Amino acid sequence: MNAVLGTIEYGANGVVSQVHPPVLKTMKAKANNGILAAGLVVAKDSNGDLVAYNPGGTAPVNAAVGVLVQDCDTATDNAAVVLRHGTVVLNKLKVGSGTPGETDLAALEALGIFAVAGN
Repeated sequence: MNAVLGTIEYGANGVVSQVHPPVLKTMKAKANNGILAAGLVVAKDSNGDLVAYNPGGTAPVNAAVGVLVQDCDTATDNAAVVLRHGTVVLNKLKVGSGTPGETDLAALEALGIFAVAGN
């Protein structure tokens, strides 16, 4: 008997890796806060609005809540789609204008977001 129990297509052309089904949530973005790029690790500010995660900042912006899956121009968009659980392509992740460190990756893993190698 030949049977295929399942297939996995590894590597996505976007930020989200399809190794694991993503859990996405639309979240309110802080208005007039520039362009937030796909792959950016994000946090919520004191008003509960989405902003860039700043691991060296003060609470609450030093607590990651997810990863943006598409660009968000906060001059025209009032919400953004955020990966809340799943896998992301490591080389697409951004913390500010840089790459994530081990502490940043650990913060994402605590949320159930895991960075994997891929495209």
